[in-house]
Amino acid sequence: MESDLTMSQTNELRSDFSMRRVAWVPIFAAALLVIGPHPALASTPSLHPVRANAIIKADLFSDQGTMYDSNQEPSATQPVTVMLRTGRDNVTSATIKYYDSGDHTFHYVRMTKRSTDPTGKFDYWRGTIPAGPSEKYYRFRVKNGSETMWYNADGASTTQPATGDFFIIPGFRTPNWMKNGVMYEIFVDRFYDGDPSIAVKSGQYTNQGCVTERHPWGSSVFATQPGCNAEVFFGGDLAGILDKLSYLKKTLGVNILYLTPIFESPTNHKYDTTNYYKIDPAFGDKAQLEKLIGAVHSGANGPKGYMILDGVFNHTGDTNCWFGRYTYGTLKCSIVGAYQSKSSPYYSWYTFQKWPNHYSSFEDAVPSMPKLNYGATGSPVREQIYAGAH
Repeated sequence: MESDLTMSQTNELRSDFSMRRVAWVPIFAAALLVIGPHPALASTPSLHPVRANAIIKADLFSDQGTMYDSNQEPSATQPVTVMLRTGRDNVTSATIKYYDSGDHTFHYVRMTKRSTDPTGKFDYWRGTIPAGPSEKYYRFRVKNGSETMWYNADGASTTQPATGDFFIIPGFRTPNWMKNGVMYEIFVDRFYDGDPSIAVKSGQYTNQGCVTERHPWGSSVFATQPGCNAEVFFGGDLAGILDKLSYLKKTLGVNILYLTPIFESPTNHKYDTTNYYKIDPAFGDKAQLEKLIGAVHSGANGPKGYMILDGVFNHTGDTNCWFGRYTYGTLKCSIVGAYQSKSSPYYSWYTFQKWPNHYSSFEDAVPSMPKLNYGATGSPVREQIYAGAH
């Protein structure tokens, strides 16, 4: 049986990725004959009935807020103390298991029960992850007799998780303006129409069998064609945001504006980018964007602010000429895309399991958003997206 450890262990990669079966106590064995209140049970109130060797899953909790994480922005020389909440007297041991990207090894830290909350319903366990310059990813293991349970950012699990760990990134700093800012997110097409002349019109183009529909403000967001809601447009644009900027900044106190994608794309959401270097014509142009950024930065119409653009660089749209599966409207591609030929210079920019119709995409579930293959340092995709002077 696996035991609690007091020091770092190596050579865990082989065994610790394997899923373990949890030894459940048969329900009839847990049905002890307790006719009246047992003194021990009476002194340990809980939100849930106490059962022998049963970890109360709903009582487990941790996050990376200040209560459960002593330092969200540690330096390379600062250790981090983390905390886990459990049910009162419901856990016999708690351990931090963390992966250090510096030595590529799992390590363990035994936690100690340090306090009980004022209601008497929960215990709090603490442990300290040593300082170091490398990124670390951690999860919690709790035990009660023969039962083991795991906890990380994805919640509690009876099997060891493979994803969703909490993390420590030494040297990372959130900008101070972000920490105390008032942020307002705008889905551009649905905000305000400042220039009706550039809005997408009904029947303007067809994208994969879906004809564009222009709907008036206040009407239904659903398309008349089944499965075509992404081609419903209301006409919101950058000019509309500029028209309402004084209200956002002065009345609401907004000093951070977050725009969903604004680059050329056939859909209203624009998470399927066609061209990273062109503002979608239905939203405006580069001059309009620069004007909006200047107004956000200015203090003449409210608090000086910042603007964040949602850059979608995990994947492109299948209408992007690099991929080249579809075109729409007046779009013309002067290059041969990866979908069109294995000899395309962009073939390696994507990952095909079986060319041309089987390829990696967003969550491997959205074919209209083929996933970019970033590969190793110096790859064409890396150079194009964030290494080049664009």
